[in-house]
Amino acid sequence: MPEIDGVALRWRVCGPPERMLAAELVLSWYEVQARHPGRLRPCGNAECRLFHLDRSRANTARWCSMKTCGNRLKARRHQERARHRPTS
Repeated sequence: MPEIDGVALRWRVCGPPERMLAAELVLSWYEVQARHPGRLRPCGNAECRLFHLDRSRANTARWCSMKTCGNRLKARRHQERARHRPTS
């Protein structure tokens, strides 16, 4: 149901309690997409199910967390390169 709050139009969500979380999630997702277009995207780790809000200046962040996903993928790439490196 729409409500006018001063100069802004806001949506108030009404419904059965078991459906409220899903409706609020969709509205929150839309708000983040509207405020930060192109900045909300899935983590670059295919095994991760999280999304991240890219706050980097160049809009190039790839992982939800450098500590976990970023470090794991970089370590895997390094191990792959080391495995295939020709020995002298």
